[in-house]
Order: sequence, then C-alpha cells, then structure tokens
Amino acid sequence: MINAGEIPVWAAVIISFFLLGGAFLTLV
Repeated sequence: MINAGEIPVWAAVIISFFLLGGAFLTLV
C-alpha cells in the first residue's frame, strides 16, 4: 500500500516523464 504522507519514487518519475514529454511535444 502507498503511505499518504510519503511520495513514491514511481509517481515522481511518471510526473516528470509526462512534464518532459509535454515540453518536448511543445517545442516540436
């Protein structure tokens, strides 16, 4: 289970992936 007060590493990876992907698509 995921702790409410703890940010899982995979969540940060997914968020950063989508942010970088969106920025890349915007530049292209």
